[in-house]
Amino acid sequence: MLFGTPHHGLRIKELREMILSEKEESVGPELRMRNISNLQILEKLEEGSYFLEEQKRDLINIWEECKPRIVSYYEMRWTPNCKKSKGGNCKRDGPNAEMVKWYSAQLF
Repeated sequence: MLFGTPHHGLRIKELREMILSEKEESVGPELRMRNISNLQILEKLEEGSYFLEEQKRDLINIWEECKPRIVSYYEMRWTPNCKKSKGGNCKRDGPNAEMVKWYSAQLF
């Protein structure tokens, strides 16, 4: 069984805002580098990213050789967005949103 990244990406607006909200002067160099790394990874998972398109093409080629059985799952309801609390913690209590489109759960 494989649980993977949505093939067509996901909504990253709120997650990006949380990473960028770290005040430059309030974080040390180690956290600053981790935030840059997190942002780079997150941008690769954004809807329409070139990285995901390449990954999808590669995966299709592998799938055609192996011919495995595919079962796709996806959310049918909008879910609360992540947002940073006043204490700086991440919580899923923001406004509801469709984080992943239904077709993003399907390879083909």
